[in-house]
Amino acid sequence: MSHLWGSDAYVFGGGLYVDPVLGDVPTRALVVGDGDDPDAATLRDVDMPAPTAIDYYATLRADQGPVASGDTVVFGFRPQVFVTRGLTAAVSGIGTGAPRVEGVWSADGSAPLTVADALAVGAR
Repeated sequence: MSHLWGSDAYVFGGGLYVDPVLGDVPTRALVVGDGDDPDAATLRDVDMPAPTAIDYYATLRADQGPVASGDTVVFGFRPQVFVTRGLTAAVSGIGTGAPRVEGVWSADGSAPLTVADALAVGAR
């Protein structure tokens, strides 16, 4: 969570984009406070930016429960990494409590990077 302003909480992200072919579907995200148990995450409604402004921010209404700057927000839709130059990681074992990064790919889909390479790219 980036910051609060009035009754809204702002989340920065690149490639926040819901494909218009889906129609006007609601977007929701999981929010968990800094240091809180991930099992305590709450599902919140999200106001997405217009499709013409995909790389800026989304807004969570703070009136849906307490939120604070620094809270973790997890979206569950397909990111547009080709627009953001982001990296995509495949993670296995989440459901068993033993997560493992299987690979990290650059936005152009090139061969998997090592985790060390991905961290170096993200630091640029």
